[in-house]
Formats: sequence, structure tokens, C-alpha cells
Amino acid sequence: MRIPLFCLWLASIASLGHATDGDPVKNKLDTARGVFQEQRNVFRTGVLELLKLRAENAAKTQNEKLIDLIAKETSAFVRDGTLPTCVEIKALKDNVTKAMKVMIAAYKIAEGEYRNQGKRTEAMLVAEDREDVEWELAGRPDWSRAIAKRMRAPFVVTPRGGGVNNEYRVGELHLAIARDPALHLGIEKNREAAQEAVLLTQRFLVQINNPRASNADLQGLLEAARLATAKAANKVGNANVRLLLKDLEGRLNKP
Repeated sequence: MRIPLFCLWLASIASLGHATDGDPVKNKLDTARGVFQEQRNVFRTGVLELLKLRAENAAKTQNEKLIDLIAKETSAFVRDGTLPTCVEIKALKDNVTKAMKVMIAAYKIAEGEYRNQGKRTEAMLVAEDREDVEWELAGRPDWSRAIAKRMRAPFVVTPRGGGVNNEYRVGELHLAIARDPALHLGIEKNREAAQEAVLLTQRFLVQINNPRASNADLQGLLEAARLATAKAANKVGNANVRLLLKDLEGRLNKP
């Protein structure tokens, strides 16, 4: 009797920590990742097969509207994983959803193991991988996850006249723009434009984690944040703030 791939994966998760070569936590995760990737490949292949069959049937009936829709949705799925609406993929999606949940559980186990061992760097990297799968489970497009990753890196501000660089996270950019005395801000009216750009960016990042926000909503928020940032960067007179906003604008560009 053939043992289902999913059951093999569950069994591999249960044996976490039993590997003897090298890092047992990493070995276990590598095994889980391999099975997870196989599940994703099955999903991708299955969706493309359904789209191909749908396109062939549409061609037979010469349904030009449907042919165009299938072509657009196939392109979007291949490009960034946007799920098609012109074919029924529930069964395939349910299988990969189960696979994602098990993979997330594996990451959480590994993260806990690393933290218990005092390996903070390894735990952080595992947590980032887990977030990627969680965002994929929420149906977020690749570009939104890529932008969110860019935002994790700190924004560096060098005070005028030299001195120690100050690092800010996205949530602290208001401090860099409005309150840091080292920036010598004398741009009251332009400061408002800069703060609006940061506010729109933060709103976009919050909505990435909102399961009720559609990808179209994310696209609109991203564009609003990017345009506001570009506009503010051209207005401000302070060189440090201008560089800060240019950095932010670059991170908001789609990959």
C-alpha cells in the first residue's frame, strides 16, 4: 500500500530532533521543506493543467472573452501566484493549505528548539521563513511579501556634520522625520508631506496582515504610499530627510 505523501510529512515532523548528523533541527526542517516543496509543485502543476484544459475547451467553442480571461489568469498565476477564478481549484488548494499549516507548525517547533538552545540568529531566520508561508497561506502576492521584507532592514540617518548614525525601523520613521534634533529640521510645511508618506506606508504594511484586505486594496495602498513618498522627497529641503524618503520610495517599488 502506498503511504500518502502528507502522512510521511507528518511522521517526519513528529521525529524532530532525532537526526544525528550535523544540526538535527536543520536536518529535520530540510526534510519538511522538501516535502512541502513537492506539495507546492503538485499544486502548481495541477492548476496549470486545469487552465490548459479550460483554454482548450474555450477554443473549441470560440469563446473569445473566456480565452482572453484564461490567458490573463494563467499569466498572473505564473508571474506572481495570483490564483485563477476561471477554474475550480478548491481540492488542490485544500491540499496545499494543509501542507502550509504543517510547514508552519514545523517552523514553530524549530524556532522554539533554537531559542531553547540560545541560537537567536537561527531562530530569527526560521521565523522569517515561517512568515513567508503564513503570508502565502493568506493569499498575498509575492511582491507584497518582498516589500515587507525590505522594510525589515533599518533606515540609517547620518546627522549633519558627522556623528553616530541613527537607525530607525518603519514604525520609528516619524521620529526621524519630526523629532530627531540631529536632523535640524526647519521645514514645517514639508514635514507634513513627509509624515503623510510614512503614515501611508505604515497603513500598507498593516493591511498586508489583514486577511480581509484584498490584493487590489493592497495595490492601491502601495501606489498611494509610493506616490506620496516620491512627492515628499522632491519637496523637503533637508538632505537627510530627502535621502530617507528616497530610500523608502525605493523599498516601495514592486520587485
